[in-house]
Amino acid sequence: MGGRGGTDNANTPPLRVILRCLLLTVIRAGGLHDPDAGYATPFDVSRVVGPGGSFRSTHTDLAPMRASPVLPLRPIVPLLLLALSASALSAQTTRRKLVERTIIDGITCGNTGRAYAEFHASGRLSECPLAADTTIAGHRFIADTWLRFDETGLLFAAWLSRDTDLNSHTCRGDGYKAYAVEFHPNGHLKLCYIRVETVVEGIPCIHGSFWTEVRGRGRSKVWFSADGALARCQAARAFTAHGQSYAKWDSYTAPTRR
Repeated sequence: MGGRGGTDNANTPPLRVILRCLLLTVIRAGGLHDPDAGYATPFDVSRVVGPGGSFRSTHTDLAPMRASPVLPLRPIVPLLLLALSASALSAQTTRRKLVERTIIDGITCGNTGRAYAEFHASGRLSECPLAADTTIAGHRFIADTWLRFDETGLLFAAWLSRDTDLNSHTCRGDGYKAYAVEFHPNGHLKLCYIRVETVVEGIPCIHGSFWTEVRGRGRSKVWFSADGALARCQAARAFTAHGQSYAKWDSYTAPTRR
């Protein structure tokens, strides 16, 4: 079926509701603690954000400090700002389910199942799963891989349906919204997670998994420069390179090329 596809937002959950739930969850978990004022209070709609990210209240009946755990407010504020940013981004895209093979902007998209194809505000395709094996930007992608495009139609990321060779590197693929790969504007691989420890240009790079992401503080992905050379990865074991010693879990950054 040809055509661009609709842009129906009827099933899109309002992010303001999600944000409200986040606030209520945080508050009910132990209240909001204003470290400057030295009190903890239950949620009150009259509260406003004051200087430095702390909360000030126009409510006069402030509850005394409780012995139960109280969440500090300052670490919460960046999360709320992130949620607001996500809300603004969502307003710029629309989405719809695809129930059959559909050609959109030259891409043959497949059935999205319980997920949604997304579209930019301009109507151009933002993301969808491939209906069949497809070659794009010099890469051979396997069917059911979700591709992501910017507003100009340039491929910038994907969720691989299976492990896939990209620029001679085997990148981990576990399906939709699992381990992502990204691409430079010239089409070369920018980053990916590898399934097993791999020596890249003489550097033992760690594999990507839930455990290595947690233990390695989110640094288990392998980064490549726009010319395809290794840029950065986390050490899978001890090694020495360019006169410097690295222990397992250290981050290795390739020297700048002149």
